[in-house]
Amino acid sequence: LDRFEPHEPIYGVFGTGDAGGKLQMSFAFRPFAEDAPLKLGNLRFAYTQTMFWALAEPSGPFRSTIYSPEVYADIPFDETTKVAIGWRHDSNGRGMVDSIDVNRIFGRVEKSFDLGGDWHLDVAPQAWFYVGRFGTAPDVKDYLGYTALTAAIRQENGLKVAVTGRGNFETRRGGAELFASYPLAPIGGGIGFYLFGQAFTGYGEALDDYRRNDTHARIGIALTR
Repeated sequence: LDRFEPHEPIYGVFGTGDAGGKLQMSFAFRPFAEDAPLKLGNLRFAYTQTMFWALAEPSGPFRSTIYSPEVYADIPFDETTKVAIGWRHDSNGRGMVDSIDVNRIFGRVEKSFDLGGDWHLDVAPQAWFYVGRFGTAPDVKDYLGYTALTAAIRQENGLKVAVTGRGNFETRRGGAELFASYPLAPIGGGIGFYLFGQAFTGYGEALDDYRRNDTHARIGIALTR
């Protein structure tokens, strides 16, 4: 169990109107011990699943689900800097007729700055290129783009606000997502109960509707942030 660790936030949030509910589960697994030879302790397998719950519709169906496995190496440079290099697959889980599959090779740099007074600033620029086919969405790269930047300001046991922006400079399309959280009942190891707010604007929040320009805000509870 000590080889499992939080990856992306785990949360359930809900909004009014067509925002509906958004649920996400995510974890990473380290298959080798930290001191394994050939730096194998840096290897991670991760899985994230994001579900959109159409609560405004009569039967309350899940209108879209994104399945996202990853394999990457998390390489520390010092106590405040690490680099990740890997592969990520995003899919809507549909059949041949309406399947959307996005495969990316990515690189990410994560840097943390101590601002004093228990405040920290985390910055993580990321870039990627696409490999393979896109299923029924050959133009998806025009909306998801090739680069992203995440910035978060946080207290170790207090407020955290994180913003991620990504997009395509040529098409001028992209999206931005904001997370805001505050601990309610810490458990330890980055897991607990957090009051959690999530907002998105732009293209590609749901892979099935990547051409749709949406703005949604939701609030709920998270287990990791």
